[in-house]
Amino acid sequence: MPPPTTTVPPHELTLTRAVRALESGELTASALLAGCLERIDARESVVGAWEHLDQDAAMRHARLLDDGPRRGLLHGVPVGVKDIIDTADQPTGYGSPRHRGHRPAGDAWCVARLRASGAVLVGKTVTTEFAYFTPGRTANPHDPDHTPGGSSSGSAAAVADHMVPLALGTQTAASTIRPAAYCGTAGHVATPGTFPLTGIAGLSHTLDSLGLLTRTVEDLALARAALLGRARRSADAALPDVPHPVILICSGTDTATPGPAYGFHPTDPAMDRAMEDTRRALVAAGAEVRELVIDADLAELVRTHTTVMAYEAARALADEYDAGALPTTCTAHPAGAATDTYEAGPPTGVPGEQPLSAPLYQLVEDGHRVSRTDYLAALDHAAEQRRRLHALFESADAVLAPAAPGPAPAGLAATGSPVFSRPWQVLGLPTVTVPGHRDANGLPLGVQLIGRVSGDEHLLAVAHRMEHLLTPPTA
Repeated sequence: MPPPTTTVPPHELTLTRAVRALESGELTASALLAGCLERIDARESVVGAWEHLDQDAAMRHARLLDDGPRRGLLHGVPVGVKDIIDTADQPTGYGSPRHRGHRPAGDAWCVARLRASGAVLVGKTVTTEFAYFTPGRTANPHDPDHTPGGSSSGSAAAVADHMVPLALGTQTAASTIRPAAYCGTAGHVATPGTFPLTGIAGLSHTLDSLGLLTRTVEDLALARAALLGRARRSADAALPDVPHPVILICSGTDTATPGPAYGFHPTDPAMDRAMEDTRRALVAAGAEVRELVIDADLAELVRTHTTVMAYEAARALADEYDAGALPTTCTAHPAGAATDTYEAGPPTGVPGEQPLSAPLYQLVEDGHRVSRTDYLAALDHAAEQRRRLHALFESADAVLAPAAPGPAPAGLAATGSPVFSRPWQVLGLPTVTVPGHRDANGLPLGVQLIGRVSGDEHLLAVAHRMEHLLTPPTA
C-alpha cells in the first residue's frame, strides 16, 4: 500500500495519488501547486525544464478552483505543456528564435481539454526547435551533464524532477518515448487519430502524435481518460488486470558478441541487461514470453520513417525555410547516425535573419530530394508491414523492445538516437515507455511496449502490470 498522502510532500505525489487527495479534500489545488512551484524554484536553475512560467496566474487559477465546484478529473492538477503546443494565455515559440514571444490566438485541442478537466497550466516546457533535433537548455535531472532526450525535453525533465505530475509532449520519431526512457518516467504515444492535433506545430502529418508524460503507467491511463472525456470520474477506477500476458520480445545478440543487436542497431550492455531482467521478471510472474518473429526488415522501416518524415517536413516547414537564413555548416555524428543525432553548431546565415538550425535546414533539404514516387512507395511499404504485424497481435498482447539504445548520453549538444521508435511510429502503433531500470551510474533505462492498432487501453493495462514487476510502489 502507498503511504498516506499526508506523509508525502505534495510535489512528490504521482498524478493518481494527487487526484485522489484532491477528490477527497485531503489536499487543495493551491497547496499542491505551491509544492510544485517550490520545487521549480529550487531546481529550475539546474534542470532548465521551462521555457515560460506564469506562477501568479497559475496560483490565481488554483485558488479559484479551491473556491468552486469540481471541474473534472484533473481538477487542481498542475501541468506543463510543450512549447510547440498553442496556449492562448502564454507564449508559444516552437523552440525557434524566430518565434520567441509569439502569442497564439487560441488553445490547442489538448490544452482546451486539460482546462475543461480542471487542470492548472503552470507553463510551457522546453522543446527542441520545431520538435526536431536542435536542443534547448534542458538537462537530465538525474545527471545534468547528460541529455534528457528530445524533443519533449522539458516535459520529461519536469515530470521526472517532481515539478509537475503531468506534462504534454509530442512525437514524430521518438520525442516522447526516448526522453521518458532517459529521464525515468512513463510515456505514451497513442494510435494515430486518438487525439486531435489542432493547435500543435506540425512536422509530419503522417507521423505527428501527442505524447503524455507522467511518473507511472497508471497515471498515463488517468491522463488519457481526462483528455478523451471518458466516463471515468475517479482516480480509483483501476486498470484491468492482465494476469498472463503474451509478450513478443525483440531480442538482441549476446552482449559478448560484437555487432548490431535487435536486428538493426547496436545497444549498450546496460540495455541488454535491462531487457533480459525484464524478460525474467515477466516469466517469473506467469507471462508467456516468445521471440518476435517478424516478416519485416526493421532497418528498412527505419529508412521508411526517415523518408516520410523528411518529405513531409520539407512541406510543413516551407515558410520557415523560405523566410530563414541558409546555414553553411552541419556537423553530424559518424556514418549511420547522421539522420538520428545531429549536433547543432552555432547557426550561420544571412545577417539580420534568424536562421533555421543546421540540422533542421538539412532535414528540409533532404525532403526536397525525396521524389513523390519514393514518398508514396514508403507509405505503401509501411501500410503493408502494418498489415503483416496485425496478425501477430491476434495471439499476443504486446511487443517488448528497448526504448533507446542505452542510458542518456553525456553532453547536451544532442538528444540521443530515435532509432528504436522509428519503426513503430511509421507503423502507427501505440507505444508505452515503462520505467524501472537503471544503469551502474544510476541513470534510468526505459523499455517500451508496443501494442496493436487501437489497442491502447489494453496496452496500458499490460504495461501497468509490467511496471509493478520492475519498480517499487511510488508516492
